[in-house]
Amino acid sequence: MTARPPHMDLMLTGRNAPAKNITRAGLVTGTRAAKPNHAQKMQARDGIET
Repeated sequence: MTARPPHMDLMLTGRNAPAKNITRAGLVTGTRAAKPNHAQKMQARDGIET
């Protein structure tokens, strides 16, 4: 990450980001399930949740 050219932006995705990535980031966002499928007892769909 430190060896990138100044004009290059990085976008990292995923869960449980290391603290050092969060500290060095210019922008950090998160999401939460407002109405998760498991609350409705829906099964996972191939290609989407699996």
